Amino acid sequence: AAFLVKHIQERSRPGLILSGIAMGLACSIRLQDAVLIFLPLGLLFWTRPLREGTGPLQARSFFIWLGAAAAVNLLFYALIVLPNLETAAGNLHFLRSHFSYVFSGPTSTSIRAAGLFSIENFSLGGLLLAGVGALLLLRADWRLAAFLLCWTIVPFVFAGSLAIVTHRYLSTMIVPVVILQGYALARFCSSGSRTLKLVAMACFIVLEIAAFWGSLPALVLRHYIALSPQYGAWVGQMTEPNAVVITGDEATFVEHYGRRKVLYHIVTTHDSFLVYPDREQERLAYKECLDDLLKRGIPVYITSVGLYSDNRKYYFYDFIMKNYRLDWVGTACLDPWHSSDLKPSILKNPLLKLSLKTQYP
Repeated sequence: AAFLVKHIQERSRPGLILSGIAMGLACSIRLQDAVLIFLPLGLLFWTRPLREGTGPLQARSFFIWLGAAAAVNLLFYALIVLPNLETAAGNLHFLRSHFSYVFSGPTSTSIRAAGLFSIENFSLGGLLLAGVGALLLLRADWRLAAFLLCWTIVPFVFAGSLAIVTHRYLSTMIVPVVILQGYALARFCSSGSRTLKLVAMACFIVLEIAAFWGSLPALVLRHYIALSPQYGAWVGQMTEPNAVVITGDEATFVEHYGRRKVLYHIVTTHDSFLVYPDREQERLAYKECLDDLLKRGIPVYITSVGLYSDNRKYYFYDFIMKNYRLDWVGTACLDPWHSSDLKPSILKNPLLKLSLKTQYP
């Protein structure tokens, strides 16, 4: 974005190309975030210029920018994907089958959750103020208003169309919402009305306090207690050095802070997560792996999250309970890093030890 602004202000061709390269790298790293930022950056070519007298950018500049982004993506594909065609084919199969599950469309029940999370992120008053700013800006510069509204609405609809949504998925909305809020407050202050100035100051103070107060519990908790790293270290203390731990999303913390080898559980929320052609083959391969570890005397543990999460119809839970004996080792608290970004969500995550049953059913 910075390179693109430089091109708009100075007609800098290197700035245009560097912006396209940066966009291509963003697409290579995390495609969905790049798609969300592509719209506002693309619309920037046809909005009001950042400096008077430069005029809207020509379509040719847009295609140069898009071409640079595409070239970087193709280079990434040639260097990373082509040498690993077998893995790439598996990934493409995963994406095709996974897309229908993850992207449920704007009629998804997540759209309501996205609305509630937006209110928690910005407060209802903050969203209303942004709406007032959008209305005022529409009268002054409809192109810029449309640009900011698209930047706000598209990420909201996209996140609300996913099977799962949380606060952090809506972070792309922060910049346009704050700009619209700032525009509304600026118009109030420049109106010449002392009453509107006082209203603007009051709104600003209330929004700042509300934002700080809403995030304070999570900030205080994580300032003094790092539950997820502590949980990983605790697992390391409770297990043998050669132990293998079956986990869910806390795997990274157990591996890094606990210095233990982790084995991810079988994910059964959708068939796109299948590692093998069918569930039975996947189950047999997983069982063969666990049996081999236990017969070689390698301790195997499982966390409660690893046992229960991502577990449609209790498939993985039933598989473990049918074939292995579980003994409770201890319990420690965990702060789910992927869902409790704005509000702490502390849960108890017991650690259990697996052992072979003398006879399988």
